Amino acid sequence: DETRSRYHTSMDVEDLCMKYSQHFVDEMKIDQIKTYRLPDGKQLKVGKERAGCAEVWFQPSLIGCDEDDGIHLQLYNSNMKTDVDLRRFKWSNIVLIGAPSLTPGMDNRLLKEITALAPSSMKIKVVAA
Repeated sequence: DETRSRYHTSMDVEDLCMKYSQHFVDEMKIDQIKTYRLPDGKQLKVGKERAGCAEVWFQPSLIGCDEDDGIHLQLYNSNMKTDVDLRRFKWSNIVLIGAPSLTPGMDNRLLKEITALAPSSMKIKVVAA
């Protein structure tokens, strides 16, 4: 089925090409091209989009979702609404699941963002499963 084949190809491109940047602004200044060979033999060249696609998780405004917070702010706000006695446990047990969490750098990027927001006395741990 052609639709299924296209879906799997797009998932392969995402898995092999997308990455989370620790320093998005700096990453956009660097022109790193990665080439992916499509099933029909043609080549797809992906550059700044590699970091730009992943950055949407942290900056939804990049695709016009100005009313939405990034995943790090949503996680922070959610955790700060919980009982004070549970926060320490929750900060040290952040588990990411699903396809975006398997993209290289997601756990490190989320750790960086959450560490900047959370109280400095908190031990933060992020695991991508």
